[in-house]
Amino acid sequence: MKLTEPNINYKILNQEENRIVLEICTDVLVKDVRLKTPAKGRFSNNYFDMVPNKNYTVYFNLEVPISSGEFKNSLSIVSLYNSY
Repeated sequence: MKLTEPNINYKILNQEENRIVLEICTDVLVKDVRLKTPAKGRFSNNYFDMVPNKNYTVYFNLEVPISSGEFKNSLSIVSLYNSY
């Protein structure tokens, strides 16, 4: 499968006491998106495909408090495109 290099953008919409809300979008089809962070917690959705120009809302449920700035600096997003 020939994949195009994606331009994945995200922003933090909200931070509550126990979770961070992200909005993620892309300009091309992206296969097998994986969100990673060393922060303690769990993503509501991970290992998913993204279609262009659609916003995806993902929640990170925190086990240990962290600021949104620290979370943003630690977050990495990889996909099938950059896994080989």
